[in-house]
Amino acid sequence: MLQGEAILLKRIDDFLQEAVRSQGGYKIIDLDSSPMFAISNEIELFINALILHFRLLRTGNPDYIFQFQIAKESRSIYSRKTREKFKPYSAMTFDMSAQELGILKSRLESKAELVYKENKLIELALNNFNLSYDIIDLKTRFVTLTTSLESLFNYGKGEITHIISRHLALVVSSNKDEFYFNCKAIKKLYGVRSAIVHGSTQSADLMGLILQLEDYVRRAINYCSTLSDTLFPDTKALFEFLNSAGYSH
Repeated sequence: MLQGEAILLKRIDDFLQEAVRSQGGYKIIDLDSSPMFAISNEIELFINALILHFRLLRTGNPDYIFQFQIAKESRSIYSRKTREKFKPYSAMTFDMSAQELGILKSRLESKAELVYKENKLIELALNNFNLSYDIIDLKTRFVTLTTSLESLFNYGKGEITHIISRHLALVVSSNKDEFYFNCKAIKKLYGVRSAIVHGSTQSADLMGLILQLEDYVRRAINYCSTLSDTLFPDTKALFEFLNSAGYSH
């Protein structure tokens, strides 16, 4: 594994500021018409989008301690903001292999914008996936992740556990044996979901099951994000495609 830390910079070319000395120290004078909150908002959007890329790469909850701005000419730091609080599940570490770092680099370089905008299919799933990282209660977090899967695969009047288990297994499997293994594992996870929503006591390692479920959601979103918006404009189109697919006996 790689050892070290990362500093990620975003260049903003159309915003000019000047730092001048005042009685209380330094203050920032805006030389453009853009208000100060606009630059802070852009940085926040950048950070959130970048964290999402990390989350969609592998298990873990990356976070940041502070953000800062660097003057273009002098390269000196003239603005720094410390994060007030961290995410509830953040361990403040995120280990990546050299291969994963290469995948992340390729993803970032291939996108004009960091935010996922390839299709409408993943919008709700992505929102729930992101939301799950901010939820403290483990049961609520588990159900939120299953909601993410349902927004991708649940369509029609069929039995929800069977449909999602089968279609998700098709998406994440590369052969028949993997398909049967994943289908069985996903059904077990949905059994846990049913127990939670019906108030049953959970004695299993719920955090471990959450990480397993989270990985399935991650792989489903990554798969669906590559689908054509024209061919797969909604859940119905994906359902019909997966419903006709499968591994022959």
